[in-house]
Order: sequence, then structure tokens, then C-alpha cells
Amino acid sequence: GGALIDQQTGGPQKRALAEETELRMIIREELKQVLWEAWPEKTGPVKTYPKSELTLNAKNQVYHLGLSPKHISEKIILVGDQDRVNLVSSLFDSIEHQSQHREFVCHTGMYNGKKITALSTGIGTDNIDITINELDALVNIDLIKRIDLPKKTTLNLVRIGTCGLLQPEIPVHAYVLSKA
Repeated sequence: GGALIDQQTGGPQKRALAEETELRMIIREELKQVLWEAWPEKTGPVKTYPKSELTLNAKNQVYHLGLSPKHISEKIILVGDQDRVNLVSSLFDSIEHQSQHREFVCHTGMYNGKKITALSTGIGTDNIDITINELDALVNIDLIKRIDLPKKTTLNLVRIGTCGLLQPEIPVHAYVLSKA
């Protein structure tokens, strides 16, 4: 019985070789995933951003925010109403940068020895989308060459503001903290 099965399947050596080949394929796939996550700039093509995807002003600043990378911190407090930027930055020890373009007001300074930015987004999810995308571009794209920077930067964003809330268990004027 066993000899017949071995002749039909090629024997234990052929089975062992097939298992090793399958294992090698699994390991290769795992390595691709690990390498892609650890060093994406070495495993994929360099992305180039055309003018239609990365709009800059005459000063090579992101268009809507009117900012350059040097104008922001990696720690950013986002507020909807532009008047709240003054309220937030009044708590800073010093202010190094102030600018406004449309509804986007930006103050960057020092708080307890750390660089921090307060930035208004204006009203609505569309404006927040523009703000987040342009902030990401400031820290992760070479604005002159229009290519991804080799090292990715993660910004720490905190949104302070008001919102409409229709939850019966949450009273009016309650403070709500959500984390992603």
C-alpha cells in the first residue's frame, strides 16, 4: 500500500521538496511585507507629484495654507474658528511665526520648551481634508523636487472645537475626548 502511494506521489523526498518550496514562498511574501513596511522608499518607485496634485504658491508654499515646512511643528493643535488660534497661542511662551491665508491662521511658537503650532481649519470636513493633506505634504514631500521625502514624518494632531451632537446620553456643553 505505502509503496504504491510513494510511486504515485514521487516519494517522501519529493513531498519534502514541495513543502520546502511552499515554505520558501511564504517566507518570501512575509519578507516583502516586512521590507515594504520598514523601508518603503527602497522597495517602490519614487512618486512624483504633478502641479495638479500638489499646488504651490509663488513662494513654493502649500497653496491653501500658505505655509512652508519651517513654519510648523510636528505637534499641531487644530481649531475651526480662526479667532481660537489667538486664544491657544496666548498660552505659548513665545511665538516664532504668524501667518494668515484665507481662513487658515497659523501661529507656531514654544510652550514649555517644545515647539508647537496652532492652526485654524475653517468650517467643515472639506477644509479639514485640505488642511490635513497640505500639512502631510509639508513634512513628507520635497516641495521643490515634488517627490516623497525618504523618511516619513507622523504629525501629532489635536482638534479642539465644538460640534453638533445628537446623543441623548451626552449633555449639552459636555467635554468629549476622542482618540484614534
